[in-house]
Amino acid sequence: DVNNQPYENGISIPNNLTRRKYIKKYWTTNIYSSYDFNINEDHNFTLLAGMQFERGDESWVQGYKTDLISEKVPSFPTATGDALLSEALAHNATESYFARLNYNYKEKYLFEANVRYDGSYVFRNGKRWGTFPSFSVGWNLYNEAFWKNIEPYVNTMKIRASWGQLGNQNISPYGDLELIPISADKLNWIFNYGSTKPVGYTSGPSLVNRNLTWETATTTNVGVDLSFLNNRLSATADWFERRTTDMVGPSQAMPGVLGASVPKENNSTLRTRGWEISLTWKHALDNGWAYNIGVSLYDYKSVVTKYFNPTGTLSTWYEGAEVGDIWGYTVNDLFRTKEELDSYLSKVDLTHIAANWNTGDLKYEDTNNDGKVNNGTNTIDDHGDLSVIGNDQPHYQYTINGGISYKGFDFSMLWRGVGKKDMYFYRMSNIFWGFTNGWWESCLTPGHLDYFRDQPGTKYSGLYEGDANINTDSYWPRPYLNSTEEAKNKNNANTRYLQNAAYLRLQNVQLGYNFPRSITSKMHLEKLRIYFSGENLLTFSKLPNGIDPVAPVGFPEGGNGGYFGTAGTGRLTYGADRVYSIGLTVTY
Repeated sequence: DVNNQPYENGISIPNNLTRRKYIKKYWTTNIYSSYDFNINEDHNFTLLAGMQFERGDESWVQGYKTDLISEKVPSFPTATGDALLSEALAHNATESYFARLNYNYKEKYLFEANVRYDGSYVFRNGKRWGTFPSFSVGWNLYNEAFWKNIEPYVNTMKIRASWGQLGNQNISPYGDLELIPISADKLNWIFNYGSTKPVGYTSGPSLVNRNLTWETATTTNVGVDLSFLNNRLSATADWFERRTTDMVGPSQAMPGVLGASVPKENNSTLRTRGWEISLTWKHALDNGWAYNIGVSLYDYKSVVTKYFNPTGTLSTWYEGAEVGDIWGYTVNDLFRTKEELDSYLSKVDLTHIAANWNTGDLKYEDTNNDGKVNNGTNTIDDHGDLSVIGNDQPHYQYTINGGISYKGFDFSMLWRGVGKKDMYFYRMSNIFWGFTNGWWESCLTPGHLDYFRDQPGTKYSGLYEGDANINTDSYWPRPYLNSTEEAKNKNNANTRYLQNAAYLRLQNVQLGYNFPRSITSKMHLEKLRIYFSGENLLTFSKLPNGIDPVAPVGFPEGGNGGYFGTAGTGRLTYGADRVYSIGLTVTY
C-alpha cells in the first residue's frame, strides 16, 4: 500500500511462461479447360469444364508453466510450477466439378447453361454432394432487322432472364457424428474426500441429425438493358427472387423425458425479392473534355415462408416474418409531472415493464386498451401492446458516381447511401444514451444534457443551482445509476427513441493525372499515373454525432436486444476512418 505494507488479503500472481505453436496448411487446386467452335459462322459455342479442390488443416499446441527461476531465462526447464498443455485440431475440405455451355447466334440470341457438383466435409456420406444447375438467356433486339426503324430513338435493347441454384454449407462441422466429450477434470463428486481420484472421464454424446445436407438458394432474375441518344444514355432494370430452401431450423419438440437437446433439421425457407434500376450518362466533347454520371437504386425484402414455430413466439423467426422487423412499444412522451404519473398508474398497469415509476420515465401506451402494458404471451397471435415499429435492414440503397477528364487530368467521386433504415439502441449503447448506470462508461455530449430534471440544483447535483436546473420538457429520460431502473427506459424498443439510420456518404474521391505518351515512351513505360485519393470524406446522417451509420454497433451486450430483431445491442463503434492517400501507378 502507500505505506509500503503488504495487503492483508492480497494475492500474489506468480510469473509465468506461455508458448504456442500454430500450424496452418491450405491447399487449393483449380483445373479447367475450354473449347470454342462455330458452325457456319453463325452458331458460336463455348464449352468449359473443370474441377476445384480445397483442403485446410490447422493445429496449435500451447504450453503454460509458472514460477520461473529467472525471468532472464524464459524456458520451461527453468520454471518450477505445474505445466499445463492444451491443443486444438481442425480441418476442412471441399471438392467441386463444374461445366458450362455458351451459345450465341449472330449476337442475337444468347444462351448459357452451368452445372456444379459440390461436395463438403461438413456432411456425412450420402448427404455430402449436391448438384446445382443454372441457366440464362438473352435477346439482343437491336441486332434484328426490324430494329432499324427504332434505332434512332432506342439505340440498343437487350432482354435477359436467368434461373440458378447454389448450395450453402455454412453449418457447424461434425454435426452428424456422435462425438464423446472428454474431460480431464477430477471426479471429486464421486469419491470420498481425501481419497484417490482418477483423472479424466467421458460423458454421453449429444443427439445428432445424420440427414443434414446443403441449403439451396434458387434465384430467378429478369432484366432489360437500354441505351439512347447515340449510346450516351444507358439504363438497366432488374427484378429478382431468391428462395433459400432446406435452411437449418429447429426440430419438432420432443417429450421432456428425452433429456437431451433435439438436433436441428433442414426444414426452413426464406424468400427474398428485390429490384434494381440504374442510369448512366457518358459524353465526350470535341474540345477534349469528357464527363460521366451514374445513379443506381435498389431494394429487397426477405420474408420467412417456412419455419417450425408452432406457438408463433416473437423471440425467433415465424412464418410471415420480415427479416429485420423491430417489435416495440408505443411511447409518445415522458411522465412530466407527479400528477400525470399517478393518474396514469391508477388506470394502466405497468408492472410488466417495471415495479417502480418516477417522473421523467417513459410513458408506455396501452395500445390495446386492456388496462395494462405488456407483450401478452409474446406470440404473433397475442403480442399485447407490441407492434412492428420499424425494420433494421437497409432499404432503398443507392449510389451516385461521376467523373470528368481533360488532357490527362481526371476526377471521380462515389457517393453511397441508404434511404430508409430504422435502429433502436439498447442501454449499453453509451454514445447514443450518454448516461449509463456504469458511470465510467457514460459518454456525454452537449446534446445529452437535455435530460429530465424536476428538482432545483445544488452545488453538488444538477447542472445549475436553484430552479434554473429544472428541465421537465427534456428529450432524454431521467438517468439512473441503478441498472434495473435504467433498463425500464432503455431496454424496451419503443417509438420515441427509434432512430432514423438513413445516411449519405462520400465514399471516395480521386484526382489523377496520366502522363502523355510522349513522356512515357522516353521512359520506356506503357503508362505512368499519379493520383490523390480520399475515403469517407463526408457523411450526412440524422444519428447523433459520433455514431457511424454504416457500422453503428460494436461488440454485443448479450442482453435483451435480440428479442426485437434490432442490431442496436452493444457499445458503439468509433466510426469509419477518413483516409487520404497519394499513389503512383507504373506499367511497363
